Amino acid sequence: MNKMITNVSEQEKKGSIEMFQKRLKEARLNSSLKSKDALAKAVGVNRATITNYETGERKPDIDRFIDLAHTLNVSYDYLLGSSNTPIREYHDTKEMTGLPDNAIKELNNFVKETKDETGLKEVAIDILKTIGYLIEKEEEYHIFRTISYFLFHTYETTDLLGQEFVEIPDTTGATRLIPVSDLYNASILEIGRQLNRLKEDKDAENKTMNNKKKK
Repeated sequence: MNKMITNVSEQEKKGSIEMFQKRLKEARLNSSLKSKDALAKAVGVNRATITNYETGERKPDIDRFIDLAHTLNVSYDYLLGSSNTPIREYHDTKEMTGLPDNAIKELNNFVKETKDETGLKEVAIDILKTIGYLIEKEEEYHIFRTISYFLFHTYETTDLLGQEFVEIPDTTGATRLIPVSDLYNASILEIGRQLNRLKEDKDAENKTMNNKKKK
């Protein structure tokens, strides 16, 4: 591992080594090789060596580091602490998009289903097409922004007669009490309005394309 950490400060090197110790143990316990004995046998070392790796008494060289990562089926970056996803296949997607592992897993499952010769194939194709189309149109329609505001925005509320209200100043500077339920319903209506706009534009786009094909 010394060979892998070059041109960095001693503090950064110490942080990487400490992260490696932690991640190695986590990866081992989350794998099918939960015991130190099983991992040691799989990579061709003794149990004490694995213990020393996890306590920082010893550091693996580059070849042993690669063996450990492959045996535990985790990415090198995860073991070094520069990535938070242990799954090698997800690393690039995680770095590029910031999506959580479970979201990447679901997308990957949809992709796999598009290759199945079952009824799920068409559903998976449509789902991926929908996700891609909504992302492409986000700048124009703001559907994801509206959904995220609805899901994650919280209000400082006032409880009156068992109902939650939000204090919102109007254009005159006076404060109005708006039921939280009304704000939620307004967000849902806005999402529906945007989806309807998107549907109308998509239908018009499809009609234009079909007319061009007929010509």
